[in-house]
Amino acid sequence: MTYQISREDMLPFYEDETSAIHRRDPEAARAACVGRSHLMAQTMLAELFRRSVFTAPNDVGQVIPGPLQVLAGPDAVCGEPSIAL
Repeated sequence: MTYQISREDMLPFYEDETSAIHRRDPEAARAACVGRSHLMAQTMLAELFRRSVFTAPNDVGQVIPGPLQVLAGPDAVCGEPSIAL
């Protein structure tokens, strides 16, 4: 990912992850990875909206606030794509 302040934004997550690995703390390392992934996703979405690749819905009632649900287990992924290309 390339944007102007990526190093300043991402460095704390990498430091936290490295520290957790050295402490042999998988939960803390996982949390750092999830936090970094969330920031990267938010940055990517903001850039796609800025470039008008995505547009905001006219009805903000369609927007569901809150974190995304995590798919878990082998049955969570289906064989078909979720969107038509």
